[in-house]
Amino acid sequence: MTRPAFSLWRRLAAAGFCVAALLSAVAPSARAVPAAITGYDVTNAVTSGYFTWDHNYTGTITPTGSVDAGFFGIGTLANYSGGTGTLADLIIPSSSSNNQLFLTAANTEITLRLDAYYQIERIEFYGGNIPANSIPGRLDAVEISINGFNAELTEQVSDSALVDPLTPFGTFLNSQGIQTDDFVDLTAIAGSTIDEIVTNEITLSNFGSTADGIFSIAEIRVFGNFVLADIPEPPMGTLLAAGLIGTALMRRRRKRD
Repeated sequence: MTRPAFSLWRRLAAAGFCVAALLSAVAPSARAVPAAITGYDVTNAVTSGYFTWDHNYTGTITPTGSVDAGFFGIGTLANYSGGTGTLADLIIPSSSSNNQLFLTAANTEITLRLDAYYQIERIEFYGGNIPANSIPGRLDAVEISINGFNAELTEQVSDSALVDPLTPFGTFLNSQGIQTDDFVDLTAIAGSTIDEIVTNEITLSNFGSTADGIFSIAEIRVFGNFVLADIPEPPMGTLLAAGLIGTALMRRRRKRD
């Protein structure tokens, strides 16, 4: 056996051992932890100041048109990109200030960017602690879409689920005695594997409301099983294949020896 061939087997075998160690290192945590939202984009957001409600956003705001909300009047729409703001500032407001108002007629879409890769278990929506107002707590449906990787990180996968109604929780009530906060338990969605996808991004769309197509979101919080900080390059599948080849060559060498 020549030295170059032996060197190749040794390198490939080492790659196999590295893959095994990496796969064990990215096993998800046993319990859900808070996933930090580092930023978000919004398509067709109703701009701040509508109906005396205001919110903050640090990124680019590009006007796109308007929407007729009937009783509530005409709302100006814009796309938000590359920033963060009210929805992820960890503040539950006690007024319509720093609280984002939404219209179902606007067909708004929110894309959340997370600080790492998780298997998402729970998403919470806070409407704000405003006992004298009837709008908080009127969110009652949302479609959740997740693109990412399977649990073994060897294949890109995606799934979505429309949740209607949401589950109310918490002690804050609006003027009609309705709880203002809601959550989605992704592990309880029948026939879906959306909670098994490893991702650092979540898209929310197809919102529903019980109050004439209007609702508020003051804060969104995400919980999941931490998997890893970043997907390594080259793709995991390539490394895994290299490891398997290395293992096979080592076995073949031992038989020849």
